[in-house]
Amino acid sequence: MKNQKLSIYLIKDGVTNHVDIVKDVNIKETFDNGILYYKKSFSKEPAWTDNFFNKSIDALKNSTASGLYITKVKHSNKDIYFGISFGHGWQMFKDGVIVEQFGIKTALSIIKSEVKKIEKKNFKNGLKDVSEQLGRIGTVADFGFDIEQDIMRAVVGEPENQESYGKNVVGKDAISISIKKSVDEINDVLLELYKAYISNKYKERFDWFDNFSAVHDKKLIADLDNKISAKINNDNNTDVIYWLSIPEVVEWENTKCFKYSAKNNAPEYQDITFEDFKDSLKDDEKNNITIDLLKGKKVQQIDTNDQIVKEWSIYKCLYSEVDLNNEKYLLVAAKYYRVDATYKNKIESEYVVDTNFTLPNWDKADHENDYNKKVETNDATNYQCLDGGSNQNNLIGKGKIEFADLVKSDKHLIHVKKYGASAVLSHLFSQGLVSADLLLTDKPFRKEVNGKLKTSHKSVVSESDPNPVEYTIVYAIGTSKNDLKLPFFSIINYRNIKKQLNLYRYNVLLIKINQV
Repeated sequence: MKNQKLSIYLIKDGVTNHVDIVKDVNIKETFDNGILYYKKSFSKEPAWTDNFFNKSIDALKNSTASGLYITKVKHSNKDIYFGISFGHGWQMFKDGVIVEQFGIKTALSIIKSEVKKIEKKNFKNGLKDVSEQLGRIGTVADFGFDIEQDIMRAVVGEPENQESYGKNVVGKDAISISIKKSVDEINDVLLELYKAYISNKYKERFDWFDNFSAVHDKKLIADLDNKISAKINNDNNTDVIYWLSIPEVVEWENTKCFKYSAKNNAPEYQDITFEDFKDSLKDDEKNNITIDLLKGKKVQQIDTNDQIVKEWSIYKCLYSEVDLNNEKYLLVAAKYYRVDATYKNKIESEYVVDTNFTLPNWDKADHENDYNKKVETNDATNYQCLDGGSNQNNLIGKGKIEFADLVKSDKHLIHVKKYGASAVLSHLFSQGLVSADLLLTDKPFRKEVNGKLKTSHKSVVSESDPNPVEYTIVYAIGTSKNDLKLPFFSIINYRNIKKQLNLYRYNVLLIKINQV
């Protein structure tokens, strides 16, 4: 008997009727322990013969066969249902019936400590999908996996019990194994996989896995969307917060405005806010803001030449934190994530906005570089503006590094940014870290910085090795909101950056600039 690849899904507890599991399939084959549902297969010519060669070739045919086998096992006097997909059989599942991440949690529970391949989502710089494979097996750390800023989406590894599970297992929502078992023998394997899943053994070596988990359940996504929509239309709800923010890094110095309409006479705004977006709607739309409306409406970035630079849906610009059934969910760049409660409390307990150090109010009509120049103009004794956006000559070296937006004579190095999404704030935090690292380690960098400092500030940076305890790295974020509430991902990023700067022995502050 040859090995057969099996993609195994766990069905949610309480979903036992096959009618509630399988959709739009009337053809079935009954076996002793379950039922195979399938669609009739047809052979047809591949599209590329006509499209490219402009003719049909009779000997060339495509044929796809898909099936979904539904079975159950008994555990502790309870029926546990599984679906085994063949071909594209997974498409036959009805929405919301499978247990998300069953496969990856089970895989992590049965594999050796080393892995062969991982797929991850990194949210440090705006939610990036990454797939990495080593030439040999290695630890998760060998993949450069950051347990606080990466979400593991899939894993490939060698099981400890290869006699039962084969040489390799792949874990996503399903667990995929290649073994020599037939339909009459598979249920014993399913029972062992279920035992591994409920054992939570993965937490012994991968306890960080549950910090974040992507949400794919369409019903849950719909419920979360409905909660956000209800909050938008009835602001009395307290279990949802939301706001609009630019979903990626933009060149503010080359941005004239943002518009919610392509019309030439549409109002222009210096930033995006939900209040301004709502004002742009028709009266009947304002009273019933739906998720479909948010996905359909756009915001445009207009440059100084009155050209559209970028365009995003309002839904993609919507950041939201939703509490539902004692769980915390984040909506970021049109995708939902579930946050582990213990991890959330740990992160938020370390988040502090300092109020002892302050900067002048920020006129909302001003760009960042305008604000920074005004700070120096109004208090030139204390401040010097080195904002690269206001003057490219302020940038250091071939890498065009911005030392700081504002340099204070008492060695406060201040990095300023308008409030934005995780990617925008990540850029701010990284800017401070890169600058601080070069200040400490690169003498030519210090020499060039010193050359750009005015006479009253020359003592802030000299060519000699600095004492980092004398410096304070300040992250200053402008917002018109009462509180500086960062996106959860940004809190994590700031926390990690702060730890690195503290290891260098720098002082670090996060402050709010009031935009008026």
